[in-house]
Amino acid sequence: KPGQFVIIIQDSKKWKYTCRTMAEIQALVLDNSTCIHECIEGPCKLFFDFDSDVPCHALPADFIQTIETQISKLIPVPVKSPIWFSRKTGKLSFHLVYPTVWVSDRRVIIDIAKQICVPEPLKIDPLVYQVGHLRVAYSSKPGQLGSELVNGSFSPDKFTSGFITCESEPIEYTFPQAAPTIS
Repeated sequence: KPGQFVIIIQDSKKWKYTCRTMAEIQALVLDNSTCIHECIEGPCKLFFDFDSDVPCHALPADFIQTIETQISKLIPVPVKSPIWFSRKTGKLSFHLVYPTVWVSDRRVIIDIAKQICVPEPLKIDPLVYQVGHLRVAYSSKPGQLGSELVNGSFSPDKFTSGFITCESEPIEYTFPQAAPTIS
C-alpha cells in the first residue's frame, strides 16, 4: 500500500517479512534491539555495502573521500552528497547510499561496483545485490550495537534518505539502464 515498505525483521533467530510504515520502522529502529532488513525490488537508490571478512580497525584517512571521488566519476552530473553508515563489531562495515541517484534494478549496481577500487581488507559485498536485503540504517543485530551515521547524528531526514526504496529526495540522476522515472 502507499506509504508502506516491505521489510524483514529478525528477533533472535526468527525472521519474518512484514509491511510497515516509515514511522513504525523508525520506532523499531529506535528500540535498538531489532535487526531490520529492507527488501529491495525494482528501481532503487544507488547503494553500496562495504565489508571486511577479517577484523580490522584502521582505514586510510582519506577512505571516504577516495570512494566518493571514484563514484562521482561514474555520475556525470553534480548530485546531493551520499550518506554513510558504519557498524563496528570487530570488523569494519559501511553502508553508502546516494539519496538522489537511482538505478533500474539493484542488480545493475554489481557492474557499477566493479569500477570502484576499494582498499584492502574491505570489499563491496555482492550478496546484497543478489538477495536484495540491506540492513536499515540505525537498526541493530541481536546483542550488537546499531549502525551509526558517519560524521553526524540521527535525524528523520537522514533516516529516510538512507532508506533504499523510499523516494525522500528529488531524483537528480538515473543511471542509463533505468529508463522509467520514479514518481
